Amino acid sequence: MIIKVDPKPITTFSINIADNQIAQTNCTKYLGVILDGKLSWYQHITNVEDKLAQSLGIIYMTRHYLTPSALKSVYICLVYSHLQDAIGAWGSVPKTTLNHLNALHNKLIRAMNFASYRSHVTPLYHQSNLLKINIYLLEIAKMMHCLHNGKLPQTFDDYFVPVASVHTHLTRKPPMVNISCTRFPASMAKDQSGIMDLRFGIQLIIHCSDDLLFKKLYRAHLILQYAEEDTAV
Repeated sequence: MIIKVDPKPITTFSINIADNQIAQTNCTKYLGVILDGKLSWYQHITNVEDKLAQSLGIIYMTRHYLTPSALKSVYICLVYSHLQDAIGAWGSVPKTTLNHLNALHNKLIRAMNFASYRSHVTPLYHQSNLLKINIYLLEIAKMMHCLHNGKLPQTFDDYFVPVASVHTHLTRKPPMVNISCTRFPASMAKDQSGIMDLRFGIQLIIHCSDDLLFKKLYRAHLILQYAEEDTAV
């Protein structure tokens, strides 16, 4: 497989090992993550959607026989594990690419709460203490927290630079890593709640050094936004 985001054509070539030609593919699976040549993540997201569709049937069949806590454990094993896996990479795709995945995830949450298919889903996320697809925000925040505390491999040292080392102007950004280097979804620029989540996360990164406490506080903040969003509606 050739990873290439430039639309310009490339020269065709082949690779041979011991007189055996290596077949070229459009995508490949590595450590459970499906990579395609354009890094569009379409195949991986489609695979996650298939996993969620299978889990939806299991939730429907078992929800009448399990307690809410047991049903939530099933969700963590069958759904959350697939959503969380490498979402720091594929979660930055355009919002429209995630529409079907969001719809499936909402169906799962409604099924777990025995809610109508027309019911508003945001209160159900808050009631279940579960995250929407903005699990992506949590995973990126965890990575930036590890970076700020020097817990990432040296490979990432040159990925981000302190704002203070770029300029000394008095800006609204705090004097820490320049998170604009991270690839956030383009739709987040118009999402005021997403911007507020990031600002809160930056403050936590600066003032909270404990990994588990940071994750707990930032996750609680994201879920609290669901309650405030529902009240606003």
